[in-house]
Amino acid sequence: MICSGRKVEPVALCEQDIAGRRMESDRPVHTDQHLVVGVGMLLVGEPGPIEPLMRDKTFFAEGLQGCVLDTAHGGIVGPPGLRWVSGRVSTRAQPEVNLSVVVFPFKEEDHDVVISNVGTAAGNDRVTNVVCVGFEEESTYDAINRAIPAIEQSTGTPVSLLLQERIGLLRPGKGDGMNTALRFFLEQSNADRLHFYDSDITSFTAEWIDKAEAAADAGYDVVRHYFPRSSTDAMITWMVTRTGFAVLWPDSELPLIEQPLGGELLFTRRVVEHLVTEAPVQAQSDWGIDTLYTFATVKRGFSVFETYIRQGKIHKLYGSLTDLQTMVIECFAAIQSLRGIPMPATTPHQIEEATEVPMAIKEKVAYDVERTIQLLAAEWTPHQQDLLAPFPLVVRDGLLAARAYPRFSFMDDQAWFETYITLLDHFVKDDPDWEALLFKLWIARVLQYTISQALRGYDHAVVHLRNMVDSYRMLAPPT
Repeated sequence: MICSGRKVEPVALCEQDIAGRRMESDRPVHTDQHLVVGVGMLLVGEPGPIEPLMRDKTFFAEGLQGCVLDTAHGGIVGPPGLRWVSGRVSTRAQPEVNLSVVVFPFKEEDHDVVISNVGTAAGNDRVTNVVCVGFEEESTYDAINRAIPAIEQSTGTPVSLLLQERIGLLRPGKGDGMNTALRFFLEQSNADRLHFYDSDITSFTAEWIDKAEAAADAGYDVVRHYFPRSSTDAMITWMVTRTGFAVLWPDSELPLIEQPLGGELLFTRRVVEHLVTEAPVQAQSDWGIDTLYTFATVKRGFSVFETYIRQGKIHKLYGSLTDLQTMVIECFAAIQSLRGIPMPATTPHQIEEATEVPMAIKEKVAYDVERTIQLLAAEWTPHQQDLLAPFPLVVRDGLLAARAYPRFSFMDDQAWFETYITLLDHFVKDDPDWEALLFKLWIARVLQYTISQALRGYDHAVVHLRNMVDSYRMLAPPT
């Protein structure tokens, strides 16, 4: 709803409660019979100081501060400059509409892509505010700031531009940005729902918001978007996060969540209220925040719906896998930090059935294989060699041999399962040699999967990945 050029949220009050009260807000006010103030077309000229209220009509006004509802005289009393707008016939109470805030965390991105996405979100009828949370003031921040007036003018939706606060205890990163948005939502908005979307999605449309809203309207607490991805994309999701969920919580819903690291989410207000009280969530300031959000919401028992976006998430991909080193380390460390925490066996969880995958996604290779192979032989230290001692012999010998010749065929499904268990027991975050070794082990696993499975075709590769997770659930050691 729009008032004074801004979308605002309804306040539901009984008519007897608001009779004679001054209206200190510019939000629409509902009575128990009809909507007194809301959205409409401006009338030309100014009526008298009292505008009669009729039981069969809904009346609207703009510039509401200082107005008084005077039910004794059947109207609204306002200052001389108050502009009234036309009503529409309404013989029954107006239905309550849940409104949302949409958040785009960002760093340095393609300016046009980010601004287009902000405009798309702001133009959605269910969105009452768009919030852009930046890592620092740089060119993307400046471009968004310049674009805000035009977006607000064309959509009637306020756009807030923030810098992320320092909230967590780890490396300042995505977690601080998302947790900043949680707090902004609770402190600055009365909306019912909070959406997150990555700012660099070139395939973002109103459908992303609409499908999430439809699932929330059906009563789900958490809505997660999932979409087809290249069979060589999402290698942290499959080899780190879903593997870890399967190994540590095999009987829970966690291993079954399609994209547990996805940045495309909807939370209801009660979910947000829970997340800001969870100390581990608020401490997770780095890439591990997606893991913590997924874990915390499933552990609390919030209902989850995964909605399918057929066109996929088209965004910038990577060169060699070096671009992902920090993310691999922080996502694994997040899983390791949760080890031993019990998880309920049942959590309400529904997945929308996937449809046919576009051929462009089936044929895409998400990283540069040749450049990545070279990383296996790079930057070895004597200490890294010593750290291989507790790993299975086939892994230890295979990775040491890769220093001289590119080898990775040894890291099949079983070897990765045993490697993962060893990493859970021994990995030390912030130790440079442990972090470098973890990354090399993950690279070997991704390369082995790419050459042995992904090159056999998209459909074969995806079936293999799902079967891999299922097998890890069966092999998981007892807790």
